[in-house]
Amino acid sequence: MLDPDPVAWLRRSAAYFRDLRQVDQRRHAVVNDEPNLDPAHDHLPRYYRQNFHYQSGGWLTGEPAEAYDIQVETLFTGAADVMRRRALKPIAAFLDGRDQRAARLLDIGTGTGRLPGFIHHAFPGLRIAGLDLSRPYLDHARRTIGASGRLKWVEGAAEALPFADASVDIVTSSFLFHELPKKVRNIVVAEIARVLKPAGRAIIVDSALEADLPAWKGLFDLFPYYFHEPYF
Repeated sequence: MLDPDPVAWLRRSAAYFRDLRQVDQRRHAVVNDEPNLDPAHDHLPRYYRQNFHYQSGGWLTGEPAEAYDIQVETLFTGAADVMRRRALKPIAAFLDGRDQRAARLLDIGTGTGRLPGFIHHAFPGLRIAGLDLSRPYLDHARRTIGASGRLKWVEGAAEALPFADASVDIVTSSFLFHELPKKVRNIVVAEIARVLKPAGRAIIVDSALEADLPAWKGLFDLFPYYFHEPYF
């Protein structure tokens, strides 16, 4: 179980509700680039310095990290973790007949670390690294998920993975690709291919698209504007 402390969830819920008014104000004023105005973020890619979901601080401060899991679970009506855990089955299939203690998994765009947390619980012998550009989100992952010799958190970009060629058995990603510009997606895919071993496996969990559910076209059209998803 990733969340044994109900008080912590109440604290995160309070952070989510505290930000709702500012989220709504940004949505109506179409304000989405506050993180880009802070010189402390100049070292980060321009596409990343935005108020994704119109939340305060974007991905770049501690308060959004506290509120993020509640926000996403609310958005997906309680199914966000369920969707993330879909990655466990193909991981299990890949590890079948292998010694998991000798395998290495990299989760890119790990955010608050939910997916690596579930993977670590299911496959405790696996060596896991969660990578993200956001130091506050990685700090949140360390506090809430933990860290050990087999579960590490790495600050870095998915488009420039700090891993050697053919050094990783499995690469996972959940809800990352719809946050990336198309050009960057292509670079990230090339990086995944570079770090994967020849017989490795890439497992990507992301949202449905209009081609999958044509009847949902209105929702797909509304989603990127209502939640500021500029690359959806």
